[in-house]
Formats: sequence, C-alpha cells, structure tokens
Amino acid sequence: MHRSAQALVVNRCAEEFLPPSVCVCVCVLLCALCVAGVYLLRHWQLNQQDKYWRMLRQLVLQAQQLNDETLLDNPYLTVVHMLSVEGQG
Repeated sequence: MHRSAQALVVNRCAEEFLPPSVCVCVCVLLCALCVAGVYLLRHWQLNQQDKYWRMLRQLVLQAQQLNDETLLDNPYLTVVHMLSVEGQG
C-alpha cells in the first residue's frame, strides 16, 4: 500500500477513535486488495492481451475525462473500473 494511503487510514482511524487493531486490519485488507489487483492485471496482460489493452485504453480515456489519475495509480481501482468498462461494452 502506498504510504499516503496508509497515512490516510491511520488518520481516519484516529479521527473515529478506532482501536489500533482495527486500523491494522483495514491496512491489511487494503494491501490484499492491491495485491489482488496487481495479480489480475498481470494475468490479463499475459493471457488476455486484446481484452486488457482495449479496457486499458477505455480506462485512460475515462481517467482523462474525470481528471482522476488515481484510477491508474491504484491497481484495485484500475481493476474495478476496467471491469465496469467491460460490463458497459
């Protein structure tokens, strides 16, 4: 997980007066989602190249229209949006 995302989770947990164990669980869950996203993106790159590049082109266009680079920075968000693009097409 990116340090900025970690800091955001820690700050949010502190604001909500959540115990540190909850904060750790949230960080672990976010890391797991990120790792799963990286795995799935790599799988698509290797095994479904046409589909991957088509969805990636659509995602880049969407990120440009929304002016939201987090769609491309965060593997989990990338996968979620690629799947939504695939579902629309």
